[in-house]
Amino acid sequence: MRQIKDKLWEIKISQARIFYVVIEGNKMVLLHAYKKQSQKVPQHEIETALRCMKDILRN
Repeated sequence: MRQIKDKLWEIKISQARIFYVVIEGNKMVLLHAYKKQSQKVPQHEIETALRCMKDILRN
């Protein structure tokens, strides 16, 4: 697990990467997943996860 930005975190499972946010204590919301194909996280994958996180945190 590693922190990407602010409350956005990433968990690695084999070649899959899942972005998530922790809200309300121990409640975790999975936001976006993708298959790793390079060393660096593609910026558009981070932007997609950030948009999802903003929607979740607004509600």
